[in-house]
Amino acid sequence: RDNLDLRFGSGMGVLGISHQYFFTSNTRINTVVAVSYSKATAKADSAYLNAPALNYYGDESSETKYSFSSRLSHKMNAKNILSTGFIAELYQLFYSDSVLLPDYSYRKITDVKGENSLLFQAFAQFQHKFTDELLVYTGLHYQLYSLNNSQSIEPRASLKWSPKPKHSFNTGIGLHS
Repeated sequence: RDNLDLRFGSGMGVLGISHQYFFTSNTRINTVVAVSYSKATAKADSAYLNAPALNYYGDESSETKYSFSSRLSHKMNAKNILSTGFIAELYQLFYSDSVLLPDYSYRKITDVKGENSLLFQAFAQFQHKFTDELLVYTGLHYQLYSLNNSQSIEPRASLKWSPKPKHSFNTGIGLHS
């Protein structure tokens, strides 16, 4: 008979600052600078009645993210708002896990130490208010991820109907990579 002892741990922290500046009463820019950190660990030990305990699986991973974003919004009139902006995120990745094989040797599954990747996003969004109860949002979103050099341009749209002040129905469609 054998037992399996599982232990998990995690930690997270976020620090950021934001700033909003009004160029005019109808045009403003919001800028955010932030850093976040997350760490996760997992360990699985197997204990057998007639054998010593073995570390069956181990994982120790962490991720640090540095973010900078800015959004420019312009209220064209009472019914239309145009927004555009970008988000740049630098990731520092540390992923490491291993598993015990039947011959009692360990195999590294993932071993990423200090790998950096950049996720850059840019967007444009148009909001139109048909009535006080009915809003439509349309836009385009661009994304570039440096780890695998993938990029995409994605259309997006949503509709919001608020039949009462504290109630709303929302629907949306778009591509999300």
